[in-house]
Amino acid sequence: MKKIQVIPFAPVPQERLTYLLPDEHSGILPGTRLLVPLGYRRVPGIYVSDFSDADLPGIKLKPILDVLDPFPVFPPILFSIAEFASWYYRLPLGLLIKSGLPPSLTKPLPIPPRTLQKIQKDLSGKTSQSPIQPLLPFTTDQESAFQLFKNLSEQNPFSVQLLEGVTGSGKTRVYQEMILWALQQKKRVLVLTPEIGLTPPLLDSIRNVSPNTLSIHSKQPNGERLRDWIRILNHKIDVVVGPRSAFFAPLSDLGLIIVDEEHDPSYQSREGLSYSVRSLAIKRAQILGCPVILGSATPLLETWYQVKKKRYHKLSLPNRIGQLPLPSISVMAPGPRGALLPTEVITAIKNTVDRGEKVILLLNRRGFVPALVCLECREMATCSHCSVHLVLHKKPKRVLICHCCQSQYAVHSRCPSCGGNVLAEEGLATQKLEEIIQSFFPGVSISRIDGDSPVSSGEGTSSITGDILIGTQMIAKGHDFREVTLGIILETDRMLALPDYRSEERAFELIIQLAGRVGRHLPGGRVILMTQNPNDQIFKEILSYDTEHFFERTNNERLELSYPPHRKIALVSLWSRSETLILEATGKARFEKTSSNGVVIQGPAAAPVSKAKGEFHYQFLIRATSIEGIHQAIDRAVVLFGGIKGLTIHWSIDPPDLF
Repeated sequence: MKKIQVIPFAPVPQERLTYLLPDEHSGILPGTRLLVPLGYRRVPGIYVSDFSDADLPGIKLKPILDVLDPFPVFPPILFSIAEFASWYYRLPLGLLIKSGLPPSLTKPLPIPPRTLQKIQKDLSGKTSQSPIQPLLPFTTDQESAFQLFKNLSEQNPFSVQLLEGVTGSGKTRVYQEMILWALQQKKRVLVLTPEIGLTPPLLDSIRNVSPNTLSIHSKQPNGERLRDWIRILNHKIDVVVGPRSAFFAPLSDLGLIIVDEEHDPSYQSREGLSYSVRSLAIKRAQILGCPVILGSATPLLETWYQVKKKRYHKLSLPNRIGQLPLPSISVMAPGPRGALLPTEVITAIKNTVDRGEKVILLLNRRGFVPALVCLECREMATCSHCSVHLVLHKKPKRVLICHCCQSQYAVHSRCPSCGGNVLAEEGLATQKLEEIIQSFFPGVSISRIDGDSPVSSGEGTSSITGDILIGTQMIAKGHDFREVTLGIILETDRMLALPDYRSEERAFELIIQLAGRVGRHLPGGRVILMTQNPNDQIFKEILSYDTEHFFERTNNERLELSYPPHRKIALVSLWSRSETLILEATGKARFEKTSSNGVVIQGPAAAPVSKAKGEFHYQFLIRATSIEGIHQAIDRAVVLFGGIKGLTIHWSIDPPDLF
């Protein structure tokens, strides 16, 4: 029996374990799933390579228990990017690979023979050939951007190219031509989107140039996802489109990666294994030697910085299709207390609807009102499991909901703290805004687009109807509303007040993206920002669409404060049901005193949400001049806190925010 190395789907100190492979299985290939013994457990794992070292003295090796599949399911070409991600983000390699596989392949079971027969039958059938519609002619800007992409890609196999185009400039049309270019090279393509809901319209556009295109995402039935995975393995698919869960699609001859809306924080997973698919896409392209496109109207500051340093290339689409102007943006003070919308806004909505055009109102807070307050003791309804106020919802029923742990509470007529019987609904959220707008315009159809609405974001723009559209940030992402000529953003100041170094950048992105939904097909578009601080510098930059000045100013602030792109950062989080345990552990360990050699550790401090799902949450913020410094600090934190009973440690490298 020969020795082989296996990566088990379990957190183990040594990522690759050595087993014996019985002679009857000697023909299996790397990437095949195996069942192996691990202590008293039987766990699945991936066969990586043969073990060529001499005999291991004093160590009795165990044979594998079974070969689960008749073919490799995780191509060796993916090992390199998985190993890099494991090293960079300090994550268990086996769990990382497991997270990238379809759920059916993470279990310690073989693929059922009936399922395999059905998949093989599907593979032997004809590939679907959807009708291809004629492509729209290129604009001058699109032609210039594509030719620059082509020249760069032919000069240097690997390059990072920012496709920066104003909203409505036709980035998708350029994507189509880039994909055709890659297919002509006999290569395949991976297209990433930040969310499942943004996939359908992009998928339709890409299928118009490559019918052998499919989408992979976490909402797929397990059987369908397994079938699609095997179709990709068997080269039946040329283009894969999808969010984070599509990143590890087994495209072995990848010739192009596109990261659409590259600025979106959804590309970084926040729970469990924390890693950025956007950043890994760049590394995957570098390993494979192919171009990677970062597309956005509002790129990340880090991307802008790399362009300034001439490490990334920039492709520009400065004009909208048809030379339609960007909407004008103005600021307006909120109405007097008691009047949630000023008269000027109501008039603007009425005039727009009367012309047969549509309106978007963005309020980035779902529910009916964000707080239920006792007017006698001023106590706010608060979740018993989390340190957050409960949000009153009225649809589908009147209930208080915690937006952190999703717990629901009945709405009582008396204050649970003092017994007072006057409970006030304070603040504004999307359900109440819908009610207010409906009272002003009783005969007008209204659609609400948020996490609670019946409108499914996964169905694309075609499912969204209404003359007035109300929504959270979901409404600003990627939709093409043809008749919208007025956009209104409420509570802009609250977005800017978030305790995070990226709050201005996120607000700038959201406002510009919302403006991009306005006036895409009709002239005369207008956006109104509701703010108490119209003279703030950021509003001057937004009103003039001065992205360059905003980035220059923000970059200087980041340099002064030692934030990205000038420093690497990481968050180390400690969780426990006992706050005392966290404080005692951090008090004894004095982790922050280990700051040295360009590594600065701040904390511990209670997280912005200091209690969630029954556990207290404290954070350390690590800054370093190199990733190695970040790794040293995290490794030290694991030694200090990883073995304490009742305390859980979690970390995030390059976090999208500090929450």
